[in-house]
Amino acid sequence: MAWFSEELQAIWDKFGVNDAIKEKLLEGETGAFHVWQLAEWVDDVKDWTNICGALDPAITDRNDIAKIRQAYKAACGASEEALKSKSDVSPDDLDKPIDSATRKGLLDAHASYYKFPLQATRQPSDALLGRLHRERERIAFTVINIAKVQSLGSQTTHVKHYAVAEGAQLTIGDFDTGRNVNLSQWLLNLRILYNAYSIIGLNTARNQWGETVLWCSWHKVAQFVDTLTDLATSPIPGSKVRPDLASLQSAELNFRTRVVELLRSTPENGIMFTFNEAFDMAMSEKQSLFHNPVPLQKNSADSSRGKSGNNSAAKGGGKKLQNCTEKQNQPGFFFCFFQKLP
Repeated sequence: MAWFSEELQAIWDKFGVNDAIKEKLLEGETGAFHVWQLAEWVDDVKDWTNICGALDPAITDRNDIAKIRQAYKAACGASEEALKSKSDVSPDDLDKPIDSATRKGLLDAHASYYKFPLQATRQPSDALLGRLHRERERIAFTVINIAKVQSLGSQTTHVKHYAVAEGAQLTIGDFDTGRNVNLSQWLLNLRILYNAYSIIGLNTARNQWGETVLWCSWHKVAQFVDTLTDLATSPIPGSKVRPDLASLQSAELNFRTRVVELLRSTPENGIMFTFNEAFDMAMSEKQSLFHNPVPLQKNSADSSRGKSGNNSAAKGGGKKLQNCTEKQNQPGFFFCFFQKLP
């Protein structure tokens, strides 16, 4: 199942392109077909004459051919403009929630292609999916703050502002405190974020060798998160201690930043990297970051209690555990979620 992005549909409508041409473009495609894909479809505007002539039935009307050529030029112009202005995109514009029709189309196509639907707690929120969808459309990728990632099942209403007096404003809504997420929430947020990339990446693109490939594979990103989960929850080889969460978070952020840098870059051949290509290149450069994780450090109080076998907190006295970070300093592993109740 495939369809044209909002921006490309606007170009079709503007020039009144023949439906047969549009159906030809969607053959063998999955997901959204973007402006930049039309811009890279042929090497020269003159090639459209041969494409139209090869259709069955062939399109020979000069007006129809002229319309697709004009639409192609418009797509090339829009794609070049996106490359020039990608650093000047308004954050507020990017964060606008995705419309329900586009969201449904993306998720339905993803479920149909991979033969299973994503759970609501693994689906990105409307704001996150809308942002990534627009970032790809405009080639304006950014490094997403993992602490702000929300799923469809946990997304909050938008913050609203009310003027209550001159120079005074009342703001109502939920806010991100900027605090570090605990281990289980970090892994869940990563799963949601990389799922979002696979949702917006369910269509074909040309790679650096001119082959038509899937832009982002869910299997690739899901395996990556699975690997991080194993690293975070298993003892370091030759040790009984798990890796330090901060070191893993830093490694993943460093890796993802490199992926974004590659997605925003323009190779000499003019063909933008697919997500899969950027992912593989970044991993070849940064994989050493995941090979030698820093061990989790236990504080002196925990060590002394472990040696003496006298845990006053377990007997009801002494300092009680206050947060998940302190709980993670104890032997063993478990998941811990903190959720604000309505």
